[in-house]
Amino acid sequence: RRCARGLQRRALGGEFSSRVAVKEKCPTDLYQLFGIKEDAQIADIKKAYYDMQKVVHPDVAGPNGTDMSVLLNEAYEVLSEPEKRKVYNEELATRRGRDAPVEISSDLGPTWKWRPKRRNKEPVWTGEPRSYSRWHKAKPEDRGEKWQAQQFMYVDEFQCIACRNCCDIAPKAFCIDIESGRARVYAQWGNSEEDLDWAAMSCPVDCIHWVGREELQLLEHVTAQYSYENGGQMPMSMFAGFAATGVEDPFTLAGEFSTRLREKRKIRKDDNESIVVHLMDRFEKRIKDIFGRMPGDIRSRVAQAKLGGRALR
Repeated sequence: RRCARGLQRRALGGEFSSRVAVKEKCPTDLYQLFGIKEDAQIADIKKAYYDMQKVVHPDVAGPNGTDMSVLLNEAYEVLSEPEKRKVYNEELATRRGRDAPVEISSDLGPTWKWRPKRRNKEPVWTGEPRSYSRWHKAKPEDRGEKWQAQQFMYVDEFQCIACRNCCDIAPKAFCIDIESGRARVYAQWGNSEEDLDWAAMSCPVDCIHWVGREELQLLEHVTAQYSYENGGQMPMSMFAGFAATGVEDPFTLAGEFSTRLREKRKIRKDDNESIVVHLMDRFEKRIKDIFGRMPGDIRSRVAQAKLGGRALR
């Protein structure tokens, strides 16, 4: 009877501890899965892997630990190989740069979903312009050849002297950015095509350009990236009749960025990188699914294994 009561108490205690463990936040990445830091050494990763396998391996936990054991094997393969880990870290940093994973758009239509921009936050490439589009809302009388050709306006903030001419002529399309002090298009086709043409022609330094959708999003991104990297400041532009030297050309920057994008897409075809990116898209969902189905006692032991090893890491 004492033995039976002891087993019952241990069972109840295990059930209670497992209930507590179930309430713990489910890991969202591989480092949280192993309970290690992102700069952990390979020895730490290996130890965490073996500590957890001792708990969830089917030989120990039975069939209920199979899915978790397989997941740990795949996670360890990524974090233990330097090249795969490097790609994983880059993807992880990119995805953490926004509130939720954002797919890179391949749509080049004249309208797009506008996303609010946060100051002091590094711009993230989404394949969409940073300004928003009112192309579809332009009145018939405000449309012309450029509207038909799906052209958009871009202000070269590297050359802009903030004369405000464009803002006065087309105030529903142009504004002066509070950080850089340069003119910028915030609403594409906010004014009529005639007004937009006049705004471009009124620019004393010819820094307003009509461009296509694909070029627009590249130009806006590299401009935002330069501004972010330089504390919101743009280079000294043409002033008092003298041209500044060494000023960046956004069209050159956009071309170089476009080349890097193509090279990155090409590199992604490499087996290691393709595997990592593919796995990343599945890891979070699988972790949630496996933890959700994992029996409480095993989940509790997993938590204890991570806590036990954390003191050494």
